[in-house]
This record gives sequence, C-alpha cells and structure tokens, in this order.
Amino acid sequence: MALTASLSPTMLATILFVAMAVIVFSLRNPLFLLAAHILSRGVLDSMPVATYQHWWFGLSYMQFYSAAFIPVAFGIAWFNGHRFRDKENMPYIVLITASLLTTVLQQSWSGFFEVGFKWLYLWALVGLVMACMQKNSEKRVLLILWLALLYPMGNQLYWAIFGSPLIESGQVSYQGTYFHNSDLGFLIFASLSISFLLLTRIRGVHWKVLIIAVLVYAHIGLYINNYRTILVALGVFWILRIIILYSQEKAIGKVGVLSGGLALITLVIAATGAELGERLADIWVFLSDPGEYLDFSGKQHQRVGLLSGRIDIINAYLYQYVKSSFEVWILGIGPEVGSSIVGTYAHNEFISALVEGGVVGLMALFYFIVRSSALFLKETRLKGSASWIGLATFIALAVSALGTMPFRNMRAMMLLGIIIGWAAWHTQQSSKKAKGGSPKTKPMDDQKTVNQ
Repeated sequence: MALTASLSPTMLATILFVAMAVIVFSLRNPLFLLAAHILSRGVLDSMPVATYQHWWFGLSYMQFYSAAFIPVAFGIAWFNGHRFRDKENMPYIVLITASLLTTVLQQSWSGFFEVGFKWLYLWALVGLVMACMQKNSEKRVLLILWLALLYPMGNQLYWAIFGSPLIESGQVSYQGTYFHNSDLGFLIFASLSISFLLLTRIRGVHWKVLIIAVLVYAHIGLYINNYRTILVALGVFWILRIIILYSQEKAIGKVGVLSGGLALITLVIAATGAELGERLADIWVFLSDPGEYLDFSGKQHQRVGLLSGRIDIINAYLYQYVKSSFEVWILGIGPEVGSSIVGTYAHNEFISALVEGGVVGLMALFYFIVRSSALFLKETRLKGSASWIGLATFIALAVSALGTMPFRNMRAMMLLGIIIGWAAWHTQQSSKKAKGGSPKTKPMDDQKTVNQ
C-alpha cells in the first residue's frame, strides 16, 4: 500500500483522468492505448515497489495493471475492427486451455492467474497491434513504439553516469532502477528490434542517424546490463540476421555495412565477456557427463553453480515430475507449483511446461512456437529482407527460453505481442489479396517506404 499512500488524492485523480482519456481516444485510434501501455510499462517497471511489492491478495500493482489492461485491449481491438476470428488465434486458445486443464486438476488457481493471464495478455496485445496497423501507417506505428521504448535506456544511462552499478555474486550490472536486469534487458531488446524495423520504413537522414545511435547504445546497454542469457539471445539474433539478410537479393550495400559493423561489435562483446566464457565451460562440463548431473534425484551435486545452478534446478524440477502419478505426467503438477516446491522458477520454459503442465502443456508450448515460427517464415517470404527482424527476434527469444523464462516475463511478452501482431497483419493482408479481397489501403507516408 506504500505506493498508493505516497500519492495525493489530486495525483490519483489525475492518473485516473489520464487513463480514461487514453481509453476514450483509443476508441478512435487504438495506437493511443498501445503507446500509453508501452511507455507506462517501461516507467512503472523501473519502480520495484510497483512491480514486485505485494499490494492486495498477494498481487503487485503491476499485476493488477496488467489484468486491467487485458479486457481493455480486447475491447479496444474489437471496437476498432479486429474480431479475433482467424486461425492465428489458435495457439493462444490451446495454451490457455492447457493451463486451465492442469489448474482444474491440481486446483492451483493462483498459479493460473500468474501463468494463464500472461498468455491472455499476449493474445490481447497481438490483437491490439493488428488493430493499430489497420488504423495507421506502418511508419507511424513503429515511430510511436520506438519513442515509447526509449525510457528504459534513458533510465539505465542516467544511473550509469550518476549512480553506481549493482554488484552481486561478483557480477557487475548497470540496470538503472529496475529490480532485476532481466526486466531491463528484455525492454532494451524490444527497443533494438523496433529500431531495426523502423530503419527499414523511414527515409529521413536525421531520423536514420538517431535510430542508428539508439541501436549502438542498445548493444552497449545490453552488455553493461549483463544479463547473460539475453547476451546469448543477442548473438543468436545477429547470426540469424546475417544469414537471412545475405540470403536475400539486393541485400549488399549500406544495410550490409551497418550489419557487419554491429555484428562485429556483438562478436567483440561476446569474446571479451568472461561470464560467457564460464557459461561455455559449464556447458562442456555438463555435456561431458550429463548423467552425472541429471539423475532425477532432486539433489545438488559437487559442482554447485554449474550454469549458475540451473542444472541443479532442472534436476529438482524433473524429480517432482518423475515421482508423480500418470495423470500428472499428462497434465502436470500445476502452474507455479514447481517454483513453490523447489523454491525458484525453472529457468527453462520447456522444463517448466513439462513439469507444471505435463505432456499437454509441453505440446501446447511447442505448438505455439511452431505456429509462430511458420507465421514469421511466411512474412519473410512475402516481404523480403525487410522482414527478417521479427523472425530473428522470435527465434532468439525461443533460444533464451533454455536459460530463462521469456514466456512468463511481461516485458518479453510485450515484445512478442508487437512482432507477432506485426507479422500476423502482413500475412492476413496478403491472404486477403490472394483471395481477391480488398486489403487495407496504406496511407501516403508508406508509399515512400523502401525495403532495404
């Protein structure tokens, strides 16, 4: 209650008035709601008291904020013409249904509100992005999102200059006022992806210089933020970026020079990161004798801290699974039950899906990944080299799911909602055109777009 108590009645009334004004304006253009949400999410996440301190029924302010955003986003998207009827909605229905099945079996309703609501959030955000694309030009949507995502990097830069780094377990991290460096890391990664998309849609030299400057700082920001799993995801992103870009025709030139330069920066960062070297050494130790570490005993081993303790955590989770009944093998032990038993989250989305959701939960997660990958591949074929960003971003996040929980992190889900909504819009318009329908006519400023 500390945050509410610190606000005067006038301030609370102002916040309520602004929220209502955003909703009213969003009835005419959903971009108001999307921009306000992205900006407020970045600002409020930088206030740990809002994000992590329990407020009511064991939930934080931000959890209530997200729960309130979901029906509003669905409603605004519906009001602006998005009906959630096409087949691209199936992965979210499957994931939410799978989560409900294990929740009913294990009566773990608090876990469902933690896990199932995040898939609802992603679903609502995808629809809202598609509604924004229907009402606005691509360039306008991207520019507004790009501006809304600048705050997290500004927060980090300010405290890197005027504050001191967080030093924990010998690791140095410049994460501004964000509670955990994963929160800031996913927000910076979102800014990086949107910056690349905007760079393919904007023509002004001054704007391009600004965007490139943000891209350079995004790489620096991810490095000094020092969340190693996201640094690995950044490396995957660039490998895919180079492969996809140079496989396209007419991909050499200014974009190639920019790509090569930023790829070199990434490689230098990865090569000089001692922590990443330790990760590679740990992987080698594990692969040399995996049976020594994954014996399903639930016990810690001599090499404590292997992959920052992730192997022991996975071992503990799998122990909860293999010792259970057949029905648990099929439907799992329940959302968030594993973290309450083991004492921490799984640090691996696939292990978490198997243990907490059973075979059904794991298959639902794979279904989402396969369908989303197919969506991005289709968009890449339709739009050419300008559409590699969404595909590379999604695969990088999927790879990061081996070492962290992007599908339960609201900032990562926010990025997923943007890029999936973007790709779904393009494929939907292409399908309408192929069937002889009338896809949305783009405003004039998109006529000048150059696919680089």
